[in-house]
Amino acid sequence: MTTRLHRRRPGALAMIGCCLALSCIAGAAEAAVCLMEVVSQPEGAEIFVDNESRGIAPVTVSVGPGKHLLAAEKDGYVETRKTVAVGDNTETLQVTMQLERVFGLLLIHSQPSGATVVIDGADRGKTPMLLTDLPGGSYRVAFQKTRYLPMEKVIDIVGRIPQKLNVVLRSDSATLRVTSVPVGATVLIGGIDRGTTPCTIDEVPPGKNEISLRLDGYNLHKQLVTLRSGEEIDLNANLEPKPGSIMIHSVPDKATVYVNGERRGNAPLAIEDLAPGTYRIRVELAGYLPLLRNVEVVQGASAAEEFRLERNSGLLELITQPAGAQVFIDGTDIGTTTVAEGESDAISEPLIIDTLEPGAHTVQLSKKGYESETIIVSIQKDRTATISQKLKRMFIPDTIVRTGSGPNETYIGVLKLTFDNGDIQMELRPGVFRLFKKWEVKSVEPYVLDKPPED
Repeated sequence: MTTRLHRRRPGALAMIGCCLALSCIAGAAEAAVCLMEVVSQPEGAEIFVDNESRGIAPVTVSVGPGKHLLAAEKDGYVETRKTVAVGDNTETLQVTMQLERVFGLLLIHSQPSGATVVIDGADRGKTPMLLTDLPGGSYRVAFQKTRYLPMEKVIDIVGRIPQKLNVVLRSDSATLRVTSVPVGATVLIGGIDRGTTPCTIDEVPPGKNEISLRLDGYNLHKQLVTLRSGEEIDLNANLEPKPGSIMIHSVPDKATVYVNGERRGNAPLAIEDLAPGTYRIRVELAGYLPLLRNVEVVQGASAAEEFRLERNSGLLELITQPAGAQVFIDGTDIGTTTVAEGESDAISEPLIIDTLEPGAHTVQLSKKGYESETIIVSIQKDRTATISQKLKRMFIPDTIVRTGSGPNETYIGVLKLTFDNGDIQMELRPGVFRLFKKWEVKSVEPYVLDKPPED
């Protein structure tokens, strides 16, 4: 058998090559490409597609059809993974990778406990405490506690690795040894009871402290002491005996109180700084009989005395017409008669004076535009005297009305009313009134009395 060997022509080879190229191009066209836009929450995460880093989000990557494994990593956050299926005809796709923060575990102790913990300026409570909400990073932790020096530490939180922070606070206080003469005094520092003399007081805050010693029968002893942390100071106080005091009450109150003839004020009245002994107390109130009493004052003790006064006066009821009169009794200004609410001022409400001693009293009434009145009234004990006085109005011209140019056409009097239509009513003489019509009035002028000649 003879085998025939055929050689291919060059043209045929070229045609075969072209066919192969066209076949490759067609295959590439069938393998479609999808543009996948990947974003992260928060931004800035590194994106991996099928375990290959593709950049920092937001980033756009090209992927082919099929399933792809996406991962996002960012410091301080838990890595997140997601499988994304890309269809044959998918051209674009947006994928969001949501990352959760990594919070560390921090257990904080202090000796002593109860210290306030401030982390980066935020108050987080008191020790001991467990914090589970601190993202990774460096933190400045401050400790604060009364009578201890403040302390500050810096700690780095990495992942979920539990960490423990334990601090020993240094005491910021002084020691005070207090004695007194006599002994047994209560020692107060800043108003707080800290013991009885003789005593040693620890944990006294540094700086200026007001030390007070209190003992019955003695004056309060106060002293300002400046202390430094860790300092020990001895303080000895000689207490001064306290004088006695009297509390005076009167019924009724506001009675004038005299001690050994010296006026001291009005009851109720506390009289302090009295040396031990007997004092003569006199209490007086207008309209009442005075009371006199001897009171014994004991050192360091407070006595209370009540003086019930017996009434020794009558009552005066005063009414004026019109109201608004100033009232003086025996030269003393008593007040002004008033008008009842909603009533005319033609008559006043009764003015009651209930502190007049029995006997004759001079009552003076005065009101602008009225003549002054003087009345003598007799007051009897436990009786009521009544005065109803009508004041006499003074006639003082204040207006000139002219109805013409002649003297008989000039009128001087007191202007009483001006009506809306322009009419004027005047009092020409006490009790004599005239109505001037608007049409007859030529002019209205103020009338001023001539000034009296100077001396």
